[in-house]
This record gives sequence, structure tokens and C-alpha cells, in this order.
Amino acid sequence: MLDEPWTNHLPVTDQALTDPTLFLSTLPYQIGFLPTAGQAVLTCRRAGVFAETKVVNLDHDTEKVLTEYAQRFHRDNADPAIALTVVAEDHHGPTSAADVLDRLVAALRRVGTDPVAACRVASITEGAVWTSAAGRTGVLVDPRDTPAGMAADIHGYTFHADAQALEAIVAPDPDEVVRRRADALGQLHWAEGLTLVAADSGGPSPSRRRYDLAMKHLMAAIDPTPPLCEGEIVDLAAALADWRVRDKLMGHVHDRDLRNAGARLFGELTRACPTPVVADVACLLAWYSLWRGDRALTLRALARAEDAVPNHLLTELLSEAARSDSGLKRFDHIVGIARDVDLDRWPVVVGLPHYDR
Repeated sequence: MLDEPWTNHLPVTDQALTDPTLFLSTLPYQIGFLPTAGQAVLTCRRAGVFAETKVVNLDHDTEKVLTEYAQRFHRDNADPAIALTVVAEDHHGPTSAADVLDRLVAALRRVGTDPVAACRVASITEGAVWTSAAGRTGVLVDPRDTPAGMAADIHGYTFHADAQALEAIVAPDPDEVVRRRADALGQLHWAEGLTLVAADSGGPSPSRRRYDLAMKHLMAAIDPTPPLCEGEIVDLAAALADWRVRDKLMGHVHDRDLRNAGARLFGELTRACPTPVVADVACLLAWYSLWRGDRALTLRALARAEDAVPNHLLTELLSEAARSDSGLKRFDHIVGIARDVDLDRWPVVVGLPHYDR
């Protein structure tokens, strides 16, 4: 969502903030995607790290949105610093990239938030020429080949082709397809009924069977696999509706291969699943993406979960984790709790969730 600030918390020196070649190389890693022509990016630093990044489309509200945001950031943080980037094709006239940059810098200065750096560039790609508000110029290299890019890669940070590619990961499948899956899920749960499984029934518990199914698909997703078939989507959605299965799966994020596999599997299921189970699936996508360093996808997945089930408890918990400045180590205890979830406790009550059609 372009109206919500986010950033990966990358360390930043004064030189990296004021040298456009260094600064622009970190921009895709800060916001999680390559900004496209027609956007302005306001990057804010506090305590030696990129703290927040505001991305807005260039339109009649741009000045108002950026100045209000910059004022709030300066008011709420000690020793703040901001940098402004205008991404736009250059041409002559009142809407040229140069004119837009000058107007935005002037607007920020009028409200007492003078940017420490301001520049314009047509695209964040190798060979693109940037021009600062002071008239300096330089040439960009591939963001992945810079020291900042290599450091971001070591930390696991990634970025998407553009905001549209990011949105497509969580965009729901066509309504008629999702409704058909909702019907199938409803029939599956009615077939199970409201069941008490006796402790001496033998064999694995229902939660254990569902978890084993989910793990089979998670392991398979370590390598790119064909799309799930309809039967697999329904079975997995039913499995992930079991809170024990969902919580147990949150314990695998320390494994890099499984983190990547989770992003693939839960991304596909976020697009495929109906409400309400999509909220739990989207939370899994958010959790795995957060540990991959993909905060932009984390926030999009959480927004999808919140849209499906407002005030969803796990969504609120993960939103706190996504916006924390203190690093993921603070949330290691969640991983430990997830690993300790007991899948084999008996008896097990299988409920009858309502699926939106």
C-alpha cells in the first residue's frame, strides 16, 4: 500500500544518506520494490538506521502528504534526517522532474523539514543518471552490486520488480473460483462434523495428519513446483484452518530454505483461499516474509489478513513485529512457542468454520 510508511531497518551512515549514488542503491531494499516513474520517496533516518520510508504517487496531493508526514517524523524523533527522491522521466515544462523536485524541496523547507539530500532520477537501474537539487549529477550502478546492496543481501533483504508485482502476490483469485473452493471447504467440514476423537482410537491425531500434509507441501516448495491443483488447495486450506497446524508451522522460519518455500506456498494459498481461512494463511505468508527480510510483502500480507478478518489477533501480533525497530531476535520466543505446539493432545474437537461465498 503506497499510503503506508515502511522500510527495512538498514544501517545508514551520513555519507550513504547524502551521496545519491550510495543512497539510491539502497532504495529498493528500503521499500521492498523498485519505485517507478511518477512516484516520490521520502526516506527518514533515526538512531543510525533507515527508520521509515514514505512512497507516494506524484499528483495534486503529493506536497500535502509529504509535508505532513515529514513534520510528524521530525516531531516524534530525536535527531531525524530525511532524504527526498523524485522518480520521473525528465522533460520541459511545469511538470518536469526538475520542477517537481524543486517544489517538493521548497514545501518541505517551509514546514521546517529541510532534506539533507534531494535528487531526481528516471529509474533505479544501472546506468540511470541522477541529478541533485543542487545540480550535481552521477550515474547509478546495479543496486545489487553496491556495498549497500551486498550487505542487504547478506541480511536476507530482497525487493520486487515494482509495487504492482508486490500487490499481485496477495491479490485474490477470481471470485467464482474462490466461491467454488469455499463450497468445497464447507462440504469437507460438514462431512467431518463436530467430532470428538477418542484417546484410544489409535493412529495420529487429526492435527498431526493436517500438519504432515502441510509439511509435505512446504518441503516440496523448496524447489519451484507446479501450481497446486484444486483438491490440494482445499485440503491445505482445511489443514491451515486448524490453529495448532498454523502455529506449529510458525516454528520453521530459522531455516532459510523453508523461509523461501513458505513464501512460495503461502503466497499461492493467500491468493487461493476464501475468507476466513485466508487470514491465517496470509499471516503465515507475513511471518515467513518478515524473517526473509521482505517487510513490504509482510505488510501487504497483513493488510490482506485484516481485510479478511478485522481485528484478527495474530494479524495484530505480527503487525507489531513488522514495525519493530528492535530486530527479529525479540520474537525468537514465538518460534520456540510454535515448535512446542502439541499436535497429539487428545481429544480433538473439529469445529465448523463459516467460509464466505
